[in-house]
Amino acid sequence: MRTSAAPDTIALTLLDDSLYVVFRDHGTSNQLYCAHSTDGLQWSSAKKITDSRPVDLKTEKFPGLATLNGKLVLAFTLEASSEVYVSLSSDGESWEAAFQTGIHNYTPALTTYLDNEGIETLAMVYSDQGGEQVHYSSSKDGKMWEKRNDPEAKCNRPVLATMGGLVQELQGRGILVTVYSSSKGPQLYSHFNSGPDYKDWGEGKQIGGQKTQNVGGLAWLPQPDSNQGKLDGCLVLVYQSTDDRTAVITRTWDGSTWEGANFSKLNPTPDDGYVPAMAFHHEKKLAMVYQSSQKLYVTFSGDGLTWKDAKEM
Repeated sequence: MRTSAAPDTIALTLLDDSLYVVFRDHGTSNQLYCAHSTDGLQWSSAKKITDSRPVDLKTEKFPGLATLNGKLVLAFTLEASSEVYVSLSSDGESWEAAFQTGIHNYTPALTTYLDNEGIETLAMVYSDQGGEQVHYSSSKDGKMWEKRNDPEAKCNRPVLATMGGLVQELQGRGILVTVYSSSKGPQLYSHFNSGPDYKDWGEGKQIGGQKTQNVGGLAWLPQPDSNQGKLDGCLVLVYQSTDDRTAVITRTWDGSTWEGANFSKLNPTPDDGYVPAMAFHHEKKLAMVYQSSQKLYVTFSGDGLTWKDAKEM
């Protein structure tokens, strides 16, 4: 992947069997860039994200990236602002004019689920300024957002995923899961929100004794022979250890109980403080993108625990 930018704050998703990565240039520009790949190995050149007005899209924080009805949805806090903007794209190259959501926060996290009528719906969790409270909103089109009941959580940057993905047989039965590092300390917590109305969040639960200040990717990994009508699979979380900054993996099969910490052996080692992003790949495996020596690398796993040697993008 050719780019003159210094990659930072990575987001990753899958659309129409292609992986899309969005990252910020952590140099002086704060410019957002996008690249895509059909196999995860050969990537397009990273292209500066400029919307149809045209305006360069920039942020000082983590962007959120998901899909909705065949389009990419990019949510980001506008540079030098606290307001979240959203832009849509069908190919990762041409982006619609970014529009205001009326939501004010630092770090939006996005996922998509099927409601009980089978309609694709965006969910967004985000922390307010200062990390005092996590909030929750949903949208059917990415433009009009409905405020929902908030989880009892305080943090600076939550992550979000859907157990079950967008399997039609699971409409209204998928599970939204948000994970965060508490603003009161580095302890990891998770909350889950189940259908059919996805209104209320369960009580926050500690993820064992696992601690971090850098929460990374959270992604659904279905079993290779999964029954389409069942939640056959696991949710995989990657984060950086507070002790030695190594990448740590943990999984949950029910959205509530998490496995013990698995210290991954990513090669090369991710840069300190720069957490990976993950997404399900159409070849029945997870893709992970992370930064090492200020370059982007991609690696794959069939179980979320064992990862291949990473390839420079």
